[in-house]
Amino acid sequence: MQKKQLKILTSVVLGTSIIFGGMVSTASAVEKNTSQYGVINENSEISIWNCQQGLNQNEKSPYEKESIVVQGSKIYKCKRFHYPQSGWKPSDSPMFWKTVGKIPEWNAQEELTQENKSPYEKGDIVMYNSQVYKCKRFHYAQPGWNPCEEPMFWELIK
Repeated sequence: MQKKQLKILTSVVLGTSIIFGGMVSTASAVEKNTSQYGVINENSEISIWNCQQGLNQNEKSPYEKESIVVQGSKIYKCKRFHYPQSGWKPSDSPMFWKTVGKIPEWNAQEELTQENKSPYEKGDIVMYNSQVYKCKRFHYAQPGWNPCEEPMFWELIK
């Protein structure tokens, strides 16, 4: 399958400011473009899914409506207030969660020259070594860089 450099800007259709960048297959690019529901921007609070296993109900923190979580490489938006339960995952709980996107893998684009690279924008979200990172400021990735070693540019989402 042919790959190309792609930036998906949902603000064109939905009035938000999220941009996903990276190398993606051309087939999934269309899917990503139509699956972004305009729920994430550079100021969005994002957390990693946690069912809070082992806690009593009164010790758990609820998920509020509109909360954004990441499970695996997918982004979910909470449909309604609820407390997480053992065994529940956003991917298995459509009554509570709506899939709103997929996180691209981080790519330093080492094969490209500076003029041909696509920059990472503030608010971009990427995966690197199964961890989710949010871009803190505009920059071009450089050879040898990765999000876990560049805290000036990337924040680990927990």
